[in-house]
Amino acid sequence: MGTFERKSVDANKIGIKRIEADMRVPMGAGEVKYLQPVAQNKTDGLFYAYEAGDENKGVIAGLYTGEDRTFEAKEIGVITTQAIVAKESIHGITWTDDHTAISALKLAGIILTEEIKGTKEA
Repeated sequence: MGTFERKSVDANKIGIKRIEADMRVPMGAGEVKYLQPVAQNKTDGLFYAYEAGDENKGVIAGLYTGEDRTFEAKEIGVITTQAIVAKESIHGITWTDDHTAISALKLAGIILTEEIKGTKEA
């Protein structure tokens, strides 16, 4: 049987509203931050932090939703592809210049907004 934990979270600091559950994927070696776009490498199939202009790491597959950390190759990380996210919360994108990344995020199911506001449950 399922269980859940009720906790209070400051809704203005989350920056993301998930539409579907996160996915577990094999990560490539390297550092990744919370809500940083990740791309699947064309040669080894692992997921790495998005790098603008890198042909192998340039197609965004989703956003990393785990804790900030440095991965060893083939460790499991979590990403989301269906979510509403505040632009200011996403790391590694230059919003004025990187139109390819914006398009790729949208294709991955990421709905971009200026901010997400919430209310506190009584």
